[in-house]
Amino acid sequence: MDENGNKIDEKTNKKPKKPRMKIDANYLIDNPVGMKNLYRKVIIDKEKNLNFKGQGHELRDFNKLMNVYKNWHFEVMPKFEFTYFAERMQKAGTDKAMKAFMSTMRKVYKGDLMTD
Repeated sequence: MDENGNKIDEKTNKKPKKPRMKIDANYLIDNPVGMKNLYRKVIIDKEKNLNFKGQGHELRDFNKLMNVYKNWHFEVMPKFEFTYFAERMQKAGTDKAMKAFMSTMRKVYKGDLMTD
């Protein structure tokens, strides 16, 4: 054991590696700051976070949306760069569990489905 209480492999005197954080569909669905938090920020608190101006202000509206995504990224995975995080999100979005979750969230938004 070292001074922090971690086990040291006696043969090589190396500490075991810490598990890396993975951005996958299950993490984003189950994590309280995951997709449900993004849904709340973009859909439910839309007036507070995304008061779009409309035609002629597309760049300003896009920047507002990207700022919401960047702030959410910092809450979910602050150690990753935003571009890497966006790539991992695209990959996670193709997962079957994520597609089912997003379908459920759309039904909730339309009012077709009630949640607890």
